[in-house]
Amino acid sequence: MNFRSTLLINGSPRGRISPSRGIRQGDRLSPYIFILCSEVLSGLCNRASEEGSLKGIRVTRACPRVNHLLFADDTMFFIRANKDSCQTLKRILSQYEEASGQSINNLKSSITFSKRAPATLKNRIKDELNIQKEGGVGKYLRLPEHFGRKKRDLFSSIIDKIRQKGSSWSNRFLSTAGKMTMLQSVLSPIPSYSMTCFKLPVSLCKRIQSEVTRFWWDDRNGKKKMAWTSWDKMTQPKEIGGLGFRDFQAFNDAFLGKLSWRILHNPDILLSRVLLGKYCPEESFLTCTDKTSSSHGWKGILIGRDLIVKNMGWVVGNGNSITVWYSPWLSLTEQEGPMGPAPEAEMNMTVSDLFLEETNEWDEGKLHQLFPQIEEQIKAIKPSLSGAPDKRVWLGTNTWEYTTKSGYQAAIKTKREERGNIADINRIDWFKSVWKLTTAPKIKLFLWKVFQNALPVGELLAARNISVDTRCKRCGELESINHLFLHCPYAQGVWRAAPVMPAVNVSGWIDLNEIWVNLCGRTCLPPTGLVEGHLAPWILWQIWLARNSLCFNNTIVTVEETITKAVRMAREWNACQDKTGKKGKKSHAREAHPENCVILQSDAAWRASSRRAGLGWSLKLARGISSGSESITAVVSALTAEGLALRKAITESKKLGVRRMVCESDSVQLINALKGREVPLELYGIVCDIADLSFQFDFISFRWIPREKNSAADLLAKQSLVDGEVFMATT
Repeated sequence: MNFRSTLLINGSPRGRISPSRGIRQGDRLSPYIFILCSEVLSGLCNRASEEGSLKGIRVTRACPRVNHLLFADDTMFFIRANKDSCQTLKRILSQYEEASGQSINNLKSSITFSKRAPATLKNRIKDELNIQKEGGVGKYLRLPEHFGRKKRDLFSSIIDKIRQKGSSWSNRFLSTAGKMTMLQSVLSPIPSYSMTCFKLPVSLCKRIQSEVTRFWWDDRNGKKKMAWTSWDKMTQPKEIGGLGFRDFQAFNDAFLGKLSWRILHNPDILLSRVLLGKYCPEESFLTCTDKTSSSHGWKGILIGRDLIVKNMGWVVGNGNSITVWYSPWLSLTEQEGPMGPAPEAEMNMTVSDLFLEETNEWDEGKLHQLFPQIEEQIKAIKPSLSGAPDKRVWLGTNTWEYTTKSGYQAAIKTKREERGNIADINRIDWFKSVWKLTTAPKIKLFLWKVFQNALPVGELLAARNISVDTRCKRCGELESINHLFLHCPYAQGVWRAAPVMPAVNVSGWIDLNEIWVNLCGRTCLPPTGLVEGHLAPWILWQIWLARNSLCFNNTIVTVEETITKAVRMAREWNACQDKTGKKGKKSHAREAHPENCVILQSDAAWRASSRRAGLGWSLKLARGISSGSESITAVVSALTAEGLALRKAITESKKLGVRRMVCESDSVQLINALKGREVPLELYGIVCDIADLSFQFDFISFRWIPREKNSAADLLAKQSLVDGEVFMATT
């Protein structure tokens, strides 16, 4: 095999290297080592298992036997501690070494024995395999190999790593915004890998929280400073007054939820077969209970399972798997089911029992009899007419798939409800007042401190029992945040001198929170050179710096100097920002029509007030244009109406004997769903029906067209909607 490499030196390729010892790690073909060769090793182990010479182990009788596991270039073998198994393993390794050219490193390898293995047996096995190192007490991939009773000590290295990263010299001179980036991107993710597998002890999570809290508030020399805001408040979302920092316990639960979701939806993978075979061989994973003998890992998985159960629902397909009274199937945004008590005769009723016989359409008579109060809500659910299976879905995302982000949001919401936390006490629009302002990140965080009462002014220091002079250094009044930035004669002079239009008149203003949006909305006068951005945040920042200069350096900063510095800093920051305009709207290249294909265009018109929709379609046949329309009720959204229109149009096309067809719609979401990119929950049954219908054509494709190209179907849909409303009004 001829293969040459070059080195990049200062960004330029230099020299040519021709390897003479085969492929090694780092080569672009190195996956050959880990995939192709490892497949050979895995095949040898599987064949030995089938022959019975290397049976491996199984956790319980309901679990599969396992004799090896592969992870990158590491391999774990599970064998019985006897001579025959050792000889078989040695023979397999010899064959692998001879075939691949690789050699087993005995010095890096180790053997882990079961708890009751005698010392003589251990020595015999070590000599047989020529591996003297005994494992089980160290770590693999930064996780402990064995667990004891004290889980907190096993993960203590996480604390050390966070402390080491946070106290490094390169982090000592970070601004507040730099600290925020460091905390969110570097420090908080450190325990993530451990959290994906195990539930960390609460005491350890509190120690992690303590370390990142100290990193946030302490000064550059590590001197402990006052924490002006609680960690619980800082973990709240930005829109309700927090900083969006991680709540480590909730994030741990979200990671475990990801693992539980994988087990629930992939019961045939090895992980699921082993765990379910041991802990719930005869029970459902969703209803099994925790036992005292359960491992620490399984207890964590059940915590993630409980998070999923609280936020999981059903999408109706054929209705066979959903119990009417005990399953959440009425809503795609929250868990909702019919209110009981259930009649004794219908306690085990499924949703399919509410359909008409031999069809998947609702039996309106039965709905009116059993659920008169929610009849319209049920009729708005569109089941699959082709009998697609019901689907368990995660209600926190539009694509029904569980994600760690959505799981964390659900966990933090539950935690906030349990604690009864009411969000922002200042009742301000945080995005409009702080986070969406065109200003520097450090200024935004300064504003957050201002509105969270997290600045060390005299009034707030006295409230924390700190003995200081609480009077303003300029006028002698009680120094509060409102006094410092609004009521002090110095601050009033600064605002009056601000080059904005209309001019600022602070007389009569009491609370900074109430007038802040008004201040930020004022236009800067032309001489400042500040065309874009907001000047008020920079003025606030300079008033604070002037106050600190007077308090700590006994230096007086005049009103004119404060305004000049604020304008200069705002102008400099704006000049450094990327002024690249937004990209224009992406144009969709129209695809060429395939030969001998019929063009089908569909559209829908929907009225939210009446939940009525008009469906329209136009079919361009060789003999002319065939069109149709229909008016339907109980449609919850325009997207659902678009899907129903296309399903109806394809059904009618099939009746006309069409075999090759191109379906066009002006709904991007619908076309993306049909192409398998992202299927909204409300379209599940409809998309399944369209996919089923597609198999009955020789050729079918779906593509998006602009609205102006779909005028015929659009007109039919609107006319059908109007006709349906007129008919309802006359009857």
